[in-house]
Amino acid sequence: MKINKFLKAFKGKPYEGHVVFKYYAIDNSIRSPLDEFIVELRDHITEVAKNEPYMGEKMLLKWLNFLHEIEKLRAQNEHSITFKQVTKLASQCHITRQDQLFAMLHFHHDLGNIVYYGERDTPDSALNDIIIIIPQWLIFIFKLVITVKDPSDQKLLEKKLDEEGLLEVRLLRRMWQDFLEKVEALLELMQKFDLLYDRLFYVPSLLKENDGDEMVLLDKLTKLKTAAVLYVDFDGFLPEGLYYRLVVRIVLWSQQRKLDEGYNPRLFYQQVKVYIDHNHDAIFRILPERRSCIQIVVYRLKVGHEQLEPSPSVCKEVLELIATNLQDIGQKWMKRVVFTTVFCPCNVCSIEKVHLHKLEECLESTPRYGPDDEMDTRKIRRLFGKKEENPACEDTAQDNLNVPGYLRYLIGIYKDIPSPILPFDIMTEVCVLLDPKNIADYNDWRGVACKVGYDRYINHLDTTMNSPTMCVMYEWCEKGLSLEAFKACMNDMNRNDVVRLIDEYLTNKEV
Repeated sequence: MKINKFLKAFKGKPYEGHVVFKYYAIDNSIRSPLDEFIVELRDHITEVAKNEPYMGEKMLLKWLNFLHEIEKLRAQNEHSITFKQVTKLASQCHITRQDQLFAMLHFHHDLGNIVYYGERDTPDSALNDIIIIIPQWLIFIFKLVITVKDPSDQKLLEKKLDEEGLLEVRLLRRMWQDFLEKVEALLELMQKFDLLYDRLFYVPSLLKENDGDEMVLLDKLTKLKTAAVLYVDFDGFLPEGLYYRLVVRIVLWSQQRKLDEGYNPRLFYQQVKVYIDHNHDAIFRILPERRSCIQIVVYRLKVGHEQLEPSPSVCKEVLELIATNLQDIGQKWMKRVVFTTVFCPCNVCSIEKVHLHKLEECLESTPRYGPDDEMDTRKIRRLFGKKEENPACEDTAQDNLNVPGYLRYLIGIYKDIPSPILPFDIMTEVCVLLDPKNIADYNDWRGVACKVGYDRYINHLDTTMNSPTMCVMYEWCEKGLSLEAFKACMNDMNRNDVVRLIDEYLTNKEV
C-alpha cells in the first residue's frame, strides 16, 4: 500500500515525533456526517489537540475581544494596520497600558493570528508601525518579487535579479507601487528575515546553479592543499532557510570589510564566494555529496607562482563568525535545529572517500584513527589552534639588557610573529643588513616585501617603520613560509651576507 511507503519514509527522520502514524480510509463520495471513519478521525484530532502543552492556557477576555475586532477588519479585506489604529482598537477593548499592548501583540504573533515584529524599546523602527493582520498577504508581497515580469525599461534590473538573485530597491519600489507608504516597514521586515544587505535583496529562489568556468574555478579552490577547510554538520538535517540566513549575514560582514565600491560577492544556488581581506577570500556552500553539511573554505590569493596557506588569524576569525551567527540564528529562528560539531577533513583517506574528524579533538593532540593510519593535525592546529608560547620570545623580553638599545624596539614586533623562523638575535642581524635601501639592485627588504605581496605597501613601510625588514618578516612567518624559502630568496637577491648568517645559525643548531 502507498500509505505504508509514506510511513516507512518518516521513520528515523527529525520530524518523526510530529507524525501521528494511525491512518483512516475515508471515502470522499460519502457525504454523510455520520460516517464512522470521519467521526473517529474527528475525535482523534480533538484528542491529539487536547494533549498539546499549550491547551488549557488562559487568555484575557479583552485580548480575545481585540482578536474579534481584528477579524472584523479582515472581513473588510484590510491586510495591515498602523500602530495608531491598533492603539485605538486596544483602547476600545480596555487595553490602555503600553506594556500590556505589546504583550498582547506578541502573544497573537506567536499564535500566528498576526505578524508583528515591533518592540517597545525601539519606537523609531518602521517595524513598530506595521501590524499585518492577514499573514498570507506577506506571501503575496514576496510573490511579486519572485514572479516580477515588467516589459518596460527595467530589463537590466530584471536581468540582474533573474541571473544573480540580486534585487535593487528601485525595482522593488516599482513592484510594490501599490504599497509605497509601507515600503520602509517591508524593507525592515525583509532585513529581519535576513533577506536584505546593503540595500540589495538576496533572493535565494532565483539563484542559478553554478556551472561553466565559474564552477570549475570554485571547485578547484575548494580542493587547494593550502586552503583551510572545515565542515559544520547538522546531524542529517540542514534546512535551506538556515543556510541562506547565514549566507546573508556573511555577505553583510564581507561588505562591511570591503571599502572599494563596485564589489559584489559571487552568489549561486547553495554556494557563495566572499571577500575577507586583500589577501583572502572564502567559499561557503552546502556540500553536494553530504547535504546536511556546510563546507567552509578559506584560502589566500595567489602571490606570483606560490599558493600559500591562509593566515591563522583570518581562519580563526571566520570560524568565530560562523559559530556566533549559527548560534544566533538558532536561538531566534530555528531552535530545534542544532549544530553541535565542527569537523575537518581527514588527510589520510583518499579525497573520494570523504570522512570527517572533530575539530576540537584535532586541536588537542594528534589522534590515531586506525592501527596504521595517523592523521597529521599540524596544519589544523597551526591555523585554528591557540597561539603557542615561544620560549625564545619570552627569554628575549626578560633579558632586555643583552639587546643593544637601538634594537629594543624590535622586541615587541618579534614577540607577535607567529612561529618565527629565526631566533631574535639572528633576526635583528638580518634587519641590520636589509633595512638600508640599495637603490641600484633593489635587493634589500623591498625584495622580501614583493615576495610576500607587500609591494603596494613599500612606500608606507619606508616612511613609517624604523625596521621595515622586521615587518615583512612578520608576514613571511604568518604565511607559513620556511627558513629554506627565505634562504633561497636571499640567494636570488645575491645577499650572500644574509645567506652566511643563516648557514652559521643552522650549523650551530645541529651542533
